[in-house]
This record gives sequence, structure tokens and C-alpha cells, in this order.
Amino acid sequence: MKFESGLPNEVDLCRAVQHVCQHNFSDFYPPHQIVGNLLYYRYINPAIVSPDAFDIINVSADKALTMDQRRNLGSVAKVLQFAAANKGVRLVFVYEFLS
Repeated sequence: MKFESGLPNEVDLCRAVQHVCQHNFSDFYPPHQIVGNLLYYRYINPAIVSPDAFDIINVSADKALTMDQRRNLGSVAKVLQFAAANKGVRLVFVYEFLS
């Protein structure tokens, strides 16, 4: 697969992954699920767990996120992972809250 600019950007990468998945792995997983997992685990999950590393929040050197805040962000990421994977037996209360 040839990329427009020579080096792949995120959109080109997702298209390439989807193309490969459609031709090689469509019997095992839907291609959109694989691309969604790639986007979530590569970009969204790290931004949730450590927003200061991605300049999402403005934190000075003397005032960093506390361990409790980091633990809470990790819990949010874990809930989203379980909800996305449909492993929601433990998350029934979350589904009721979200609906």
C-alpha cells in the first residue's frame, strides 16, 4: 500500500490497517473493531491516563497530578475498556447511569 505523502499519518495508518484486516482477518474480527482498538489504545487511553503528558491540562512543575487523581483516571480508562469490550457484567451500574 502506498501512502500519499511517503510517511503514513494517522488516517493513512488506519486505512492501511483496515485494508489488511479486510483481506486477511475478516473471518476473525471486524476490521472496524481492529481500527477502533488501535485508535483507542494508541491515542485515547494514554490521553485519559496521563493528560499532563499530552498537554491536555495545564500543570506546572511544582503542582503535578496527585496519585489519587492518577488512580481515578486509570479507573475511568478501565471502565471505558470494559464497556467497549462488552465485558459489562461488573459494570451494570455504569450502564444504568449512562442511559
